[in-house]
Amino acid sequence: MCTASWNIDKEGLRLFFNRDEQRTRSAAVPPRFFESEGVRYVAPIDPDGGGTWISVNEFGQVAYLLNNYSKTTEGERFKSRGELPIKLAACSQRSEALGIICSLKLTDYRPFFLGLANRESLEIFGWDGCNLESIHPDLPVITTSSFRSDEVQKYRKDRYRYWMGSAGGNSTEKQRRFHFETSDSDSAFGPMMYRPDARTQSVTWLDVSSESVVLSYQEILEEKSKLEEPIVLNCKIRKESLAR
Repeated sequence: MCTASWNIDKEGLRLFFNRDEQRTRSAAVPPRFFESEGVRYVAPIDPDGGGTWISVNEFGQVAYLLNNYSKTTEGERFKSRGELPIKLAACSQRSEALGIICSLKLTDYRPFFLGLANRESLEIFGWDGCNLESIHPDLPVITTSSFRSDEVQKYRKDRYRYWMGSAGGNSTEKQRRFHFETSDSDSAFGPMMYRPDARTQSVTWLDVSSESVVLSYQEILEEKSKLEEPIVLNCKIRKESLAR
């Protein structure tokens, strides 16, 4: 029940992520600094599972996670999918992240979509419980929903087309408007969604350039949204090393 969209141009990567969750789930811990194998990274934390849905490190490497509701798997115990972005947080290059993913016992996890990005490239992988494959969306947006999945995905993609094709405003502002849009006809359909059992809990957006990573985070509360101060990391990576 999440939505991510992205844009890569000469300025770098801009990525937005709406995290949708059950209302019974604990409130997330806002993004903060961590360190893994000597590498600094930033991530919000899900206190129930101990993992995260998005991480970015000082090398400008991003990992983000969505549940794959179109696939189901049988099993008594699974590891938290939120472990995955944290496992990848120390990677200085995309090739390192790919190596880690391929080394994991993926049958320990329920189906997921995992995005790997930096300021020059983005790739999405889908795990269906049996196979891991590269995903190629027809638009720079991926969205999932456990409720009327096909209809919700079509609605959100249509709204993405509407906003990005609309006149006026720059692409960043259009992308932001898309992620904060609610549906007038059915509140479960909008990128900013509300259902009796679940709702959008937060919006995270990243700007990754050759000089820095800026992570902004807005917690979506029932009564009033809370905007955290942006977190800035100075990038260590050189341009020629990014895509490796």
